[in-house]
Amino acid sequence: MATNKRLQAEQSASLYLQMRGYDINELNYKRSKYTIDIVAKKNSEIYFVAVILLGQSNQTYELMTPSQIASIRLAAASWIEESEWLGNIHYSIIEVDSDSNAVMTFIEDLL
Repeated sequence: MATNKRLQAEQSASLYLQMRGYDINELNYKRSKYTIDIVAKKNSEIYFVAVILLGQSNQTYELMTPSQIASIRLAAASWIEESEWLGNIHYSIIEVDSDSNAVMTFIEDLL
């Protein structure tokens, strides 16, 4: 059940980004034990997007642990190297309500 909710949240987040002009390069990019939920591109810049399911707390900063942030950065570094990306990058967060799948917040530059 939790995996299904997660997949639905990632699909909602992807649609949200596409409606705002982002191209989705990859969903669930995974290398080793590190994962990025969405790799998107807009205006020749790459966005590494973490999707957060909102449950009881609505604070992005409270939901992200230092190890989660490190994991995103390591996965991004792998994607950058693998893709030979030389342009600008952004680390972003999308909060999705776990009940309605509505996107509640999108922060383009979080980390």
